[in-house]
Amino acid sequence: MNPDLPLTVPVRITQAADDERVRADPAPFLGTDALVEELTATNSERGNIHYRRYEPGTVPADEPLGIHFATIGHDTPELTEWLAALLTAAGPRG
Repeated sequence: MNPDLPLTVPVRITQAADDERVRADPAPFLGTDALVEELTATNSERGNIHYRRYEPGTVPADEPLGIHFATIGHDTPELTEWLAALLTAAGPRG
């Protein structure tokens, strides 16, 4: 799947370097980096691609599901702030 498309809404991609479930070859995760580079180039005039990459050791492993699912909980406060800022910037509709 290659989702390299023009996007009309903000998109946030989060990746933990220690996440073995989505590790691309070659490691550590060229696949995610390449995807973000592609999406950023396609959507450069919109500036709506936001990438949060957690370096190795940043996300503590959650047992039994590991880094992949622990990243969700670890990133939730930052994601919430990002979303709140977008909603504030959009202002009230009416």
